[in-house]
Amino acid sequence: MRSTIKLTTLFFFLPSLGYAKNFSVDLSAAVGESDNALKTSGNEISEQQNRYAAAIEGEWLTEWLNANVQYAATRETFSDNSQQDESYLQGDSAVKLGNATSILNLDLRHSRRTLLQDIAAAPTTANQEEREIVSAMPSARFQMSGSDELIFSADFSRTRYLESEIRDADRNTYGLDYSHDFSAVDTVNLRVKKTESEFLFFPSANYKLISTAAVYQVNLRQLSYSIGAGRDSTQPEIGEDHSVPHYEASVNYKSGANNFRVYLDQSITDSSLGQGLDFVIADVPIVDAAITDVGIIKRITGGVDWNTSNLCARCDLALGFANTKDVYFDSDSESTQKTATINFRYTFSPQAQTLIMHSVSDQEPVLGQLTEQYRQSITRLSFQYSFLRNISLEIFTEKEDRSSDSEVQDYTENFTGLALAYHFE
Repeated sequence: MRSTIKLTTLFFFLPSLGYAKNFSVDLSAAVGESDNALKTSGNEISEQQNRYAAAIEGEWLTEWLNANVQYAATRETFSDNSQQDESYLQGDSAVKLGNATSILNLDLRHSRRTLLQDIAAAPTTANQEEREIVSAMPSARFQMSGSDELIFSADFSRTRYLESEIRDADRNTYGLDYSHDFSAVDTVNLRVKKTESEFLFFPSANYKLISTAAVYQVNLRQLSYSIGAGRDSTQPEIGEDHSVPHYEASVNYKSGANNFRVYLDQSITDSSLGQGLDFVIADVPIVDAAITDVGIIKRITGGVDWNTSNLCARCDLALGFANTKDVYFDSDSESTQKTATINFRYTFSPQAQTLIMHSVSDQEPVLGQLTEQYRQSITRLSFQYSFLRNISLEIFTEKEDRSSDSEVQDYTENFTGLALAYHFE
C-alpha cells in the first residue's frame, strides 16, 4: 500500500516539476524545547524536538494544458522518544488537458492529507492518519448556443488510508450539467449526478447516491455570489434509503485590500471521503470525519472569512470561523466541529516582521448516549528576519491548551524555538 501511494504521488509530482513556471522551493529546519512532551496533565517532561521540511510549488500553463503542484514533506524527531519519529507528505497536484473551448477535457488530481485518527486522543504522531485521494475526471462539453451549454462528466476517485484501511473506498460519479447565461454576469446551472461508492474492506457500507441541484450564480466586478437547492438521495446496499435537501450558498466580496467570504452547504458524503479535495494544506494534522464509524454522513458546513491590510500601512489581519456538523445515517453517531482563527502580521521593514496567530477549536462527538466535548487552543508569536536575500530566521513561542468534559486528556504545552529557512524561485 505504501509503495503504491509513493508511486502515485511521483506520477503527479514529477511532470509538474519538470515544466513548472512560477516555481519555488522552500527548505526549513526548526529546533525547539517542549515543557510537556508527553502532552499529559501529569508526568510533564521537557524535550528537544526537531522539524525539517521541504516544500515545492509550481505552475505550468499552456493553451492545452494547465498543471500545478504544491507539496510539503516533513520529518519530525524527538530527542527523548516521547513520540515516534515521523515523516509525512501533504499537498496537491492537478493536470488539466484541454481548455474552456475544448469539447473533450481530462482532469487528473492527487491529494495527500495528514489527519487525526481519534479526536479524543492527544494530537501526537501516533494519532496521525495519512489519506490519499486520486481522481480522473473526463468531460465532454457541447455548446448548444451562444448562451447554452451541456456537459457530460465522470469522476473516478480512489481513496486510500495508510493506517485504517477499513475506510478505503472507490467512488465513480457520472454527471450531467446544463447551464444558461442570462447575461455576461449571471448564470443558472442545472445538474444531476449519480455516485456509486464501494468500500473495499466493508462492503456492507456500499451505497449509491443521486444528487440534483439548481444553482444561480452572479459574478460582478467586486461581488460574486451563488445560491442553489436540490436533493440528495441514498440507496445503501444494506439498510434504509435516505433523502435530504441539498442547499449551497456563498458570497465573495473583494474591494481593494479587503476580502470577505461567507458560505453554507448541506450535502451527503461518507466517512471515507469527508470533504475530499477541499482541504488546504495545514501545518498541523486536521480533522475530517471526526468519528471513525464507516458509513454515510449528512454534512452541514458553514463559515465566514475576512482578511484585510487596511488596518494600518504595515498591518495584515485575517479572521475565520467554520462550523461542521456530521450526522451518521446508520448509527446514533454525530459530531460538531467549530474552529475560529485570527492571524495578525506587522511589518517593521522589508526584512523584519512579527506574526501573531491564535486558533480555538471545539469538537463534540456523540456516540450513542456518550457525549464528550474537547476544546483546544493554540497561540503562536513569532519574529522573522530575512537576510542574504533568500534566507530567513524565525524565533517563536507557542502555547497549546486542551481540555475536555472528563478532564482525561487535559494538558498545557509551551514550545519555544527557532527556525532557519531558505526560499528559492
